[in-house]
Amino acid sequence: MRLLSWNVKGINVSDKWCLIKCQIDDTKGVIWLLQETKWSKAEIEAKMRVWKHQNGFFRQSDGASGGLGIIWKHMNVKISLVGEDKYWQYCLVTTLGQNENFNLFNVYRPSSAGDKQALWDLLSFKLNNNTDGSCVVAGDFNVILSNIKKIGGIQRTGTSQKDFLDFVEKNHILDIVLKNGIFTWTNWILGFSNIVE
Repeated sequence: MRLLSWNVKGINVSDKWCLIKCQIDDTKGVIWLLQETKWSKAEIEAKMRVWKHQNGFFRQSDGASGGLGIIWKHMNVKISLVGEDKYWQYCLVTTLGQNENFNLFNVYRPSSAGDKQALWDLLSFKLNNNTDGSCVVAGDFNVILSNIKKIGGIQRTGTSQKDFLDFVEKNHILDIVLKNGIFTWTNWILGFSNIVE
């Protein structure tokens, strides 16, 4: 089983929805975590009804920003939604036949300072009170752990990065090494103005 996390930056354009659908159709044994869907729950569920053999949980966007989704094809897992908020979804994943459980958090970090710290505090509480096995915390955190994971632009410093590092260390979270490099975001500007994180 694999987990793929993708900030889709809106799926309110039919071309983008088709791209996501094709990507998911072409992969087996994958749980997709989507952030920033920018759709209402009703719009996404209408799409899922015509898209057979898929399961999912969705949290609608807050106006034109946010929105979360967890999608998987029928496979040997049972996924139960335990809780959600506009910035996170929390599921219990059980692998059928092996009877192994793990907790899965799909996260989209908010932009306001108060909401950021409230999110880290809430996730810390949930992680520290977990009794159902291992936890996976994935998503778009909108922050990097270290400037080693950044090329170009102004180096990040300050409270946001420190708070995220404190959250990771306090909860003994492992930063999983990516398969194809260390960068997950770019500003898509060529030349000296290019930034990758």
